[in-house]
Amino acid sequence: MTFAAELDDVRQQIRQEGTTTIRFWPSVAGSGNVLITGTPTFSILKDTTTAISTGNATATTVDGITKISISIDASDKTVWELRENYAAIITWAHGGETHVSTVRFDCVLEPVTDLNITLNDFIEEVVDMDERLERQAAIQAAGRTAEQAASLLAVKAWGDVRRWLKANAESTGGFLPRLIIDREGLRRVVIARAISRAYRADGGGPDSESYLLHEDWLIESQARFKELGPLAYDSNEDRIEDSTIGSWATVRTRRTW
Repeated sequence: MTFAAELDDVRQQIRQEGTTTIRFWPSVAGSGNVLITGTPTFSILKDTTTAISTGNATATTVDGITKISISIDASDKTVWELRENYAAIITWAHGGETHVSTVRFDCVLEPVTDLNITLNDFIEEVVDMDERLERQAAIQAAGRTAEQAASLLAVKAWGDVRRWLKANAESTGGFLPRLIIDREGLRRVVIARAISRAYRADGGGPDSESYLLHEDWLIESQARFKELGPLAYDSNEDRIEDSTIGSWATVRTRRTW
């Protein structure tokens, strides 16, 4: 079984005015990840049925299965606007059948998907975490390492924290693609959430040690998130945070006499 940190349920990001690769691991129900045949193709949609980019994707074989990669050049700001929910429609073949998959991604000023979280970050928080992750990794797949398990949890945890960021932004009139954030502070949040996930992966009921530790680290991750304070945004795309909200907002006033 192949380890892959690029998970389908975690939103990917590309950098505006840069070249970024988005990835997809094809899978079939009942078979898991698979080795595809032929050359996969893609089309990218923004807000209509007309594709803004089409072409052949790159298929790479990794330990007997396929990883599909699409390189996106977002240098044209009139085409690649700062926004969420771009769709990469990927067509691929396996077992004599054609499959069509959709990968959603966002175009942002500062991608934060790569936070460089490793097993060392877990151990610095919990000294015996390597033993726990080594055991979990061995159960998940033959040959999987504690380092890979840590990376997997970190990617999943980032998905959780992104949803917290999105909820915060929407509640305050912010616009997530323009977010400028303290990466060091964000790493602390994701690490705590990943450790919470590690304990929850051990299972156990509400009174079990693993569940109580999961709850403890979930609370810790939420406390660290609050320490980030008010989120900052860049309204004029100079990569410097400012106090101007970068999306439409409504202010309601009332006249008094």
